[in-house]
Parts: sequence; C-alpha cells; structure tokens
Amino acid sequence: MSSLLVVGVGNDLRGDDAAGLLAARRLAALGPPDVDVVEHTGDPAALAAAMSGHDEVVVIDAVSGGEEAGAVLELTEEAGVLRGAASSHGLGLAEALALVGLTGPSPAVRVIGIAGRRFDLGDPPSPAVFRAALAVAARLKEARACA
Repeated sequence: MSSLLVVGVGNDLRGDDAAGLLAARRLAALGPPDVDVVEHTGDPAALAAAMSGHDEVVVIDAVSGGEEAGAVLELTEEAGVLRGAASSHGLGLAEALALVGLTGPSPAVRVIGIAGRRFDLGDPPSPAVFRAALAVAARLKEARACA
C-alpha cells in the first residue's frame, strides 16, 4: 500500500474557503490508520515538507466558478491546477512539487475541488459545502479501505 497524504487547504475565516480544512478534519476524525492528514494555509515550503516521503497526495480545496455550491470536482493539470495560482491563498502546489522534486521523487497528486459561493470575511461555510466536505472525507476513507 502506498503512503498517502491528504492536504486540506483553506481559511476558516472566509466561509466556503474552509472546505478543504473541513474535509481534512473529518477524515482525521474517521481515523484511517494509513493516511496522513494535514491542514494547509498557503506556504509552498511547508507543503513541500509535508509531501516529502509520500507516494500519493490528495489536495482538497475550495474553488470558485459557475458550479453549484457543494459540487465536487476532480481538478486536472489541464485546468492549470499544477501550474500556478489555483488558490486565493497562494496554495503554491506547482512550487511545492518543484521543491519536493529537488530532494526525491515527486508524489502522484490529485486535486479535489469543492465549489463554494461565500468567501467573505466572517461568512460561515454554506450547508452545501459543509455536506460536500464530509462526503469527500467519507469517500477518501472508503477508497482507502478498498485499496
């Protein structure tokens, strides 16, 4: 079984932007023993350090666009996710991968986006985003149990 890291990205103070953090916290509470779970707020060097030594990384982050709040999207390199500014808080995924690549093999990376609509300072997460974050965590735990 490969070494899996799940990174929840977000900002608790900006409503739906907390989606990745909510999913990571739920997954950690579910406790799959072979999964490392971290929360991340934007520093590429810290993300690279967390990713180092893992075979596989799943990044969960809120996205903004035309999708209905709570929609879950598998984001791809073609969508620009691994090339740069995919996040409002400077996720720096491309930069983190480059840093990891300097010290060893880069992990396989999947990015899961949870569509949000409320991102203003002080907004709570919307119910649809909260439900989606819980569902993503459950799906990751189930997928890991079947691996």
